[in-house]
Amino acid sequence: TLGCPAQSIGVLSHYAKAVGIEGFGEVWLETFVEARLLTSPSDFYDLTTAQLLGFDRMGVTLAEKLLAEVARARTVPLATFLYALGIPDVGKSVAETLAIAFVDLQGARDADAAQLQALPKIGPIVARRFVQGIAERASLIDALVARIDVQPHEVETSSEAPTLAGFSFLFTGTLVAMKRGDAQKIVKARGGTAASGVSKSLS
Repeated sequence: TLGCPAQSIGVLSHYAKAVGIEGFGEVWLETFVEARLLTSPSDFYDLTTAQLLGFDRMGVTLAEKLLAEVARARTVPLATFLYALGIPDVGKSVAETLAIAFVDLQGARDADAAQLQALPKIGPIVARRFVQGIAERASLIDALVARIDVQPHEVETSSEAPTLAGFSFLFTGTLVAMKRGDAQKIVKARGGTAASGVSKSLS
């Protein structure tokens, strides 16, 4: 539960926009926060038609439309989820970088500042804020995960994905952002070869 109503509305509004829940404008958010129906983003997923119909200007059609919007947002890609948490300095681009690097939510939750700083676009301040932000939002994340499916990041295999055909890669030592096997899978998914040893053919 957050502090003042204005802060709650800001957090709820950011989450709704990030995951694509439409129809909850500022007036409705103010109304629901005041009635303590919404105090945290996880509360969106507990709303019922009966609760919504208790408000003036709320008809069955609108109530069902709002609940349909919430239902559509029960499956959320990892990058979208990380952005939706509203951690300072974690915008869409940084969230995408994190999702690619850590693949699933647990990987992102377990990441430390050193692992984060090894990634592109992420300096010490953003790394620290992300680690702190994840820790501060632990109970919110747990509440959301109990209600929604956070999808692991999928490597694109479409024709639009950057192709690595004709290139071979060798991964040695310990990788910062992922396991060697995962890195090899990404290379193979994009048409490249994951070599097992050093040779002249290595790219």
